[in-house]
Amino acid sequence: MTEDTTNKDDKQVGDINQPRSDNLRFFIDFYGRYHNHKENMAWVATAFYVGGIAYIVNALRRFACNDCSWRTTFTALVILAGVLAILFVHWQFKRRQEAADRVLDCYKQLLAAHNEATTTDTKLNWIEGNTADPRDTGWLSYIAIVGVTVVGLVLLNIC
Repeated sequence: MTEDTTNKDDKQVGDINQPRSDNLRFFIDFYGRYHNHKENMAWVATAFYVGGIAYIVNALRRFACNDCSWRTTFTALVILAGVLAILFVHWQFKRRQEAADRVLDCYKQLLAAHNEATTTDTKLNWIEGNTADPRDTGWLSYIAIVGVTVVGLVLLNIC
């Protein structure tokens, strides 16, 4: 009597690693999307900050030039906004890196579960070399925030 070892999805029923593989693939997909979301949030926050602070400084500048007593308060608010923007963007990029690390760990476990040791080492080296983000441009966000804040402060204090 022959035992049917496939189900309707053509997966090996007898493969004990299949549920683990499905879970790892789920986490790879989940954290991959989370990684993209965190990066997008950081860049959207940077764009909103750059546009928003430029508009606000322009409006405050007109007011501060007419009444110099408000200059210190406006300067403090612009600095506070810059610090908060940097903290938020840093938090987003940190979460993005954590997601990338989790994806890498899932790939390592997936390969280790399904391959022999010799090919696994080669594939793990390839994954580690190709999952580092070569276009890690988070520093551009920090430069944009600091640059716009400095320009805003200069414009705010020159009448």
